[in-house]
Amino acid sequence: MDIIQIILLAVVTFIFAIDQFSLTETLYRPIISCTIIGAILGNMEIGLLVGGTYEIMVIGNMPVGGAQPPNVIIAGVAGCILAIKANMEVNAALGTAVIFSIFGQYVVTLVFTFMAGLMSKADKAAAEANPK
Repeated sequence: MDIIQIILLAVVTFIFAIDQFSLTETLYRPIISCTIIGAILGNMEIGLLVGGTYEIMVIGNMPVGGAQPPNVIIAGVAGCILAIKANMEVNAALGTAVIFSIFGQYVVTLVFTFMAGLMSKADKAAAEANPK
């Protein structure tokens, strides 16, 4: 991979991560994100194949209450990179990408758990109109 591809991957992955929680909530879905990643890496066909297959795998995964589903963004990015750059079969790349999605699930859960402890401080500062 050249530096331009790495920068573009970092930028679109950041956009996908933000989109998951705030923007259109469609860009981060694997069918879209993997196609974009495939175009960046020079093989949109494999990107679409990885994205479509992974979309079917995770189509019903939604965060409900405090539960977090496996992270589709990390798995989509990892699956596309493995399929295109490491020349892995789509099934093997997605099987490996599931490991990354579970890791992402743990990271999101830990971040949300840590941030929950800060909420009382934020509520107190808001009640006191303290911007610091």
